[in-house]
Amino acid sequence: MCLSISKLKQLIWLAFMVALLVGASIYLHLHSKQTIETIWGESYDCEEALVTIMNTGVMQRLKGIDQSGPPRYVGPRLPVFSRFDHSVGVLVLLKKAKALFKEQVAGLLHDSSHTVFSHVGDYIFAKDINDNVKESYQDKNHLSHLQKAGIEAVLTKFGMSFNDLDLENAGYVRLEQPLPNMCADRIQYNIHTGVILRLISKDDAAAIVSDLKFEDGDWYFSRKDLAKKFADVSLYCTQNFWGAKWNTSMNIHFSAALRRALAIGLIRMEDLFATDDVVMAKLVKTDDGIVNTNLKQCEKYNEKIPGRKYDVKKFTPKFRGIDPWVKNAKSGKLERLTALDPMFESQYHAVKKWCSDGFEVAILAS
Repeated sequence: MCLSISKLKQLIWLAFMVALLVGASIYLHLHSKQTIETIWGESYDCEEALVTIMNTGVMQRLKGIDQSGPPRYVGPRLPVFSRFDHSVGVLVLLKKAKALFKEQVAGLLHDSSHTVFSHVGDYIFAKDINDNVKESYQDKNHLSHLQKAGIEAVLTKFGMSFNDLDLENAGYVRLEQPLPNMCADRIQYNIHTGVILRLISKDDAAAIVSDLKFEDGDWYFSRKDLAKKFADVSLYCTQNFWGAKWNTSMNIHFSAALRRALAIGLIRMEDLFATDDVVMAKLVKTDDGIVNTNLKQCEKYNEKIPGRKYDVKKFTPKFRGIDPWVKNAKSGKLERLTALDPMFESQYHAVKKWCSDGFEVAILAS
């Protein structure tokens, strides 16, 4: 069957249009932007390179890792706050501080090496309950975890090397700084936690972020009232959440349940780098007495289980208080909030002393 020339032209034109549409679709997919929504209400359209990194398995896993750890699933059942949301919030702050692309990528990936249930990993592998304060399992294994995840192949596409992710040696002062300074990581999780615990409103959070500036190596506030509102969250959460006796007990007993689950083959080491839901589903289905007793203790975090024996150990929580810089409008100099607000200074040192004094924790006897 022979086609007329006019019919042939129509088919060629149709094929060309189909190819054009397919090509356009692929181009738009590869160059698409992803909108980041922050807890303080700011939206940001993220460029292609960062979207590519966000879509890697090592980043997507963080959607299933809760920032708060066990309290999201047992005990008080806190609101959802994923490590992914934290990481993209950190990215937005780094954008605000005009960080170089390398630091933005490092910020996006900085929490990707967390085990399931966040800092529980620090307790699982600690020889003593206070070791998790001295050394972070996640920080220690950050680079090796990313290497196993194959992230280097993605980095090379954007002119980066694996060493660019080394948070200790790269000098990323926008992303990481020692306490009591602010940094993008610390700013984000304090604001986000403050909002979900209703210590501050979303409007407060927006005002805090709007006032924050980064200059000459330091994050600082212009308004003292906003600096205090922000820093108060860090003191409250240090004493009543992150370092609280109930949360410490929960982390100790939840990690004991996980160690037992590893010992009996209920979970495998690789499960620690799956997601919270995957591991939680295995824990709640077991009839193992040790796993179940430790989970029950997590549920009854303020009580002792009748008939059970306990050991008592002293725990000294990490002091996470922030003493932010505030810029003097007249002199242009940065001053610590503790130097500007005597009441805050008193509270700051009281919480710091509370951490150094520590407290006793009742732990189920093995």
